[in-house]
Amino acid sequence: MDEECAAAWRLIIEGHFGGVVPEMTEDEIPKARASNMLTRDLMLSLFPFTEREITFPGPESPITLSVFTPVGHVPGGPGIVWIHGGGMTTGDRFWAFPALRLAAAAGAVVVSVEYRLAPEHPDPAPVDDSYAGLCWTAAHAAELGIDGDALVLAGSSAGGGIAAGTALRVRDDGGPALAGLLLLSPMLDDRMRTVSAGMAGVLPWSGASNRTGWRMLLGDRSGTDDVSIYAAPGRATDLSGLPPTFLDVGSVDLFRDEGVAFASTIWASGGDAEIHVWPGGFHGYEDLAPAAALSVDTIATRERWLTRTLTRAHGQPGSQPEDERAARDTEAPQPPGADSAARSGATLAEIQIRDPFLVTPANSTQYVLFGSTDRDIWQGPATGFDCWTSTDLRTWHGPVAAFRPPAGFWSTSQYWAPEVHEYAGRWHMLATFGGPDVIRGTAVLVADAPTGPFEPWSEGPVTPPDWECLDGTLHVDAAGQPWMVFCREWVQIGDGEVLAQRLTSDLRSAADEPPVCLFRASAAPWARSIGALEDGRLAYVTDGPFLHRTSDGTLLMLWSSLGERGYAMGVARSESGHVLGPWTQEPAPLWPEDGGHGMIAAMRDGGLALLLHAPNETPRERVVICRLREVAGGIDLALSADD
Repeated sequence: MDEECAAAWRLIIEGHFGGVVPEMTEDEIPKARASNMLTRDLMLSLFPFTEREITFPGPESPITLSVFTPVGHVPGGPGIVWIHGGGMTTGDRFWAFPALRLAAAAGAVVVSVEYRLAPEHPDPAPVDDSYAGLCWTAAHAAELGIDGDALVLAGSSAGGGIAAGTALRVRDDGGPALAGLLLLSPMLDDRMRTVSAGMAGVLPWSGASNRTGWRMLLGDRSGTDDVSIYAAPGRATDLSGLPPTFLDVGSVDLFRDEGVAFASTIWASGGDAEIHVWPGGFHGYEDLAPAAALSVDTIATRERWLTRTLTRAHGQPGSQPEDERAARDTEAPQPPGADSAARSGATLAEIQIRDPFLVTPANSTQYVLFGSTDRDIWQGPATGFDCWTSTDLRTWHGPVAAFRPPAGFWSTSQYWAPEVHEYAGRWHMLATFGGPDVIRGTAVLVADAPTGPFEPWSEGPVTPPDWECLDGTLHVDAAGQPWMVFCREWVQIGDGEVLAQRLTSDLRSAADEPPVCLFRASAAPWARSIGALEDGRLAYVTDGPFLHRTSDGTLLMLWSSLGERGYAMGVARSESGHVLGPWTQEPAPLWPEDGGHGMIAAMRDGGLALLLHAPNETPRERVVICRLREVAGGIDLALSADD
């Protein structure tokens, strides 16, 4: 197994399954269905889409679809009909994470099918329902805002097998034209005769679980000759007439060999197939460990295939063609302050930003959005920080080169989390800088305009020179004293800390007194350890502090760590109303899963908004903006269908 992905899987086994590797049996199916955490609200919190439910008459009973439309979608773009996974026995149409991740990059509408599940509804119910959902989508493509010539059928795991069977039905029954077929670790062959089908070990999907899934779908026919190619497409010997097909699978996945055989049969039948076998990948690794290097490569490869396929079918995938994105990635950096607003506007779904920070300048109609904007913020030489401008938070113009390091600048990589504050008549940026030969810290830059160009203001970092620190934020107390609240890294101390450092009045340096520890990450009931250091100490992350004073005077702090379901963001409250606290932690996170590093921004209509990035994986990060409301002594998300 790939070590990065395996480490995440081990943590899940210990934290979620009590140290016992899960296995699907018939008796476990009701429990698995009841424990489903992939909800509609979670999908909409992670991706900038709206969702509406459609129900239409199916072959035997009504079929429900979820139509996910990108925020700011321009009609006439591509569409993805998505078939969810779940071993033929679990899951629903909101298990759409992989599809929404791809659709966000392609500007596509996703139609996710709620097919009937086994064992209550055995073969042919799943393929019948999926085929009906595809036909309905094709017939209503125009009203859904989809170009009917740019429709891709996709599925993952069991859903990948059902999608393949559905594509064979399309071929044999003269169904809707498909621009492509996307199969992610598909479950294709009930016979389980391959070498990989006999794999043993600590696998998320075992041979026993696989046999249960097939038996629930096929009953006593499983493994016999009385099984159709629509139910088990891996049995097909003629795969001619399929659309261009993408298939990927991990090398440590039971489905590896049947996937390779399926692609080989497409080629032998004269068709077009692309397959990737990812070394060390196990079933579902890219979703369990999305930030791992293997997962990042996997997801990027899927995106490239989808872009090429949709470009052939539609002319361009969504509103930003691959060649335009490639040109932007390879063009020379803009000179500081050069605005490229003449380009067509972009949506947040098209802009990779981590650690977002929104500025609302007075006497202006614009919002200015900052964040960690290098394509790979973790390694390699850094470019600087870009910003984007908007008047409506939907259409964004840029990027504007807000900061480019001058010759001899002390840091060459890991440029993170820029925050921009108006202070003493100028605009000050607090940002984290690191690199292979320096100790990471927060420095201060300055400019005369909110979009820059920013130039160094402090002499190197204002955090302690021998501490690994990050994510400094500015807070000015009631007496006008400026403070920087920042994090000390877990890599040095195990239990990460949030600290306050008094600054000089010009923000150029720390005051001549040590920082004060406000709290440690383990103080939050919702925070979880990411593992142990070499000396055995448990490690807890602190990340992204941001302070907000409510209208009733309560001083709150947003900050992020690892929670029960991954990267999460919580709220702490100062009992004294002063930055030095003491601080009390809310028992549950405000944002519980796969998103964080948030801030609270003032809207021009007088309201408040929460900004954060989600998902927490590079290069998939996108800005999420949610309405926020103040409640007695705190804050609460005010989500609606329009947010």
